[in-house]
Amino acid sequence: FELITRRYPSSDLEIMHQVLGNKEYQPIKDLFETGDSLKVIDAGANVGFTSIYLKSAFPNAQILCLEIDNNNAAQLKKNIQLNRLEGVTILEKALWKRNAFLEIKRD
Repeated sequence: FELITRRYPSSDLEIMHQVLGNKEYQPIKDLFETGDSLKVIDAGANVGFTSIYLKSAFPNAQILCLEIDNNNAAQLKKNIQLNRLEGVTILEKALWKRNAFLEIKRD
């Protein structure tokens, strides 16, 4: 797969290393068969590294990406389109325990 990352001070390279270098989601890959039709919610999808990794491991998976930050969501869309992934839905929403107004703080 191909990935576009943003420059520092974004966390893109750190997260890419976490997902791909450290193989953080390998245990999920080990639990299922490649042909399984998984339904995945990537809550806090960031720029899509986890979704792309899981989609490459499970081509039949349906993935729902939730990313509330509009800058991250724009980069997420670019990465999904670059890899021509089907079965991936992106919503600029957040997952929370109840209905609420959420605010992103960058401090």
